[in-house]
Amino acid sequence: MYLSYHEETKDEAQQKIWTFYEAIKIIIVEQITTDHTFVQDLIDDGTLSQYQADHHPLRNMLDQCVGCPTIRPDSSSFPVLPGDRILLCSDGLTRQVPVDKIGPVLDMHNARTVSEQLVSLALEAGGKDNVTVVILICGNNFIGY
Repeated sequence: MYLSYHEETKDEAQQKIWTFYEAIKIIIVEQITTDHTFVQDLIDDGTLSQYQADHHPLRNMLDQCVGCPTIRPDSSSFPVLPGDRILLCSDGLTRQVPVDKIGPVLDMHNARTVSEQLVSLALEAGGKDNVTVVILICGNNFIGY
């Protein structure tokens, strides 16, 4: 809650306006990159649905990776505000833990706690792949991890 007021004389105090703003916290988890896989290409061109892709036998076949003959790295930019958190992770997390469970964990205060909790959730859900998690917390002049 934010309270705004200005201290004046006693007469002016009667005219004081108190303004209350309720802080509403909205957690938005948005994927900003896509996998570089054969199956993702099929999703992108409309050949496969996400459900079909999740069960496709070639879902882990990479079409870009270190050592591939041709690599086209993704690059983009997006605005961030102090307090925003950026999650860099492997599909070992996102294939095991649904987004609606990731968001509330990202809201924890400590980046280390967030990372450890997300890895734990993935392992508890079966941990079928390696799980890599890096959290960036945006600040005024500092990004912590």
